[in-house]
Amino acid sequence: AIMAFPPNVKNLTVSWEELISLLEAKAGSRETFDELRRLKSHYKVCDFKPLTGSIFPEIVQEYDWWGFADNDLLLGDLTALLRELRRSRTDLWSASVQLSESEPGNFLVGEMISNGPFTVIRSKSPVTQLAWQEPYIARTLSLLRTGEYKAFDEIGKPPRSSFSEMLRAASSRAEINLSKLQRGLGFVNDVLCWPEHGSEWLKGALCGFCRFQPTATVGRPKALLGDSSS
Repeated sequence: AIMAFPPNVKNLTVSWEELISLLEAKAGSRETFDELRRLKSHYKVCDFKPLTGSIFPEIVQEYDWWGFADNDLLLGDLTALLRELRRSRTDLWSASVQLSESEPGNFLVGEMISNGPFTVIRSKSPVTQLAWQEPYIARTLSLLRTGEYKAFDEIGKPPRSSFSEMLRAASSRAEINLSKLQRGLGFVNDVLCWPEHGSEWLKGALCGFCRFQPTATVGRPKALLGDSSS
């Protein structure tokens, strides 16, 4: 059964066949992704995360930002993040955006920019359609012609074949704007959090970003949050 959602949440169910058809339509009439259709395991869907906004434009256009997240991520109060995003000029934010302190706007090779667990993108920015533009579209079509998971949403297999690398290239060409928020988030002890909470974690200063961590105990599983409460 589908859980009950609050009034501000919409649930859209899309079949695997419908999803592949949307990707084919976006790629053009000459492309058919038959290998994707034959997949029995659908983990490959993680590769499609950065493409979501481009294949559902009628949904994305209703909002200032769109994004993707893992289904084991508990999103709490996002007010602080939204406030920072509104003040920023950046076209994308994720927990993995690590800009060089010495060379603003530059990234170290191998670092993720797009982050599978949680990434948000400005709807009207070039990032939404980036994967379908030259010179990036050839890499996107290659990704969709195989059923093998390529970690496109993060680092890439092999490296330099990911959406992160597209973002890096587009940023270096000034095609998109990637800039730090005035107040950055990151992973503190494997928990997505404001950095200053690392020392205040047990004082109740929770930021609302906590990874859902099922325990390995026998029987009914529990979810352990960053403060060890269940």
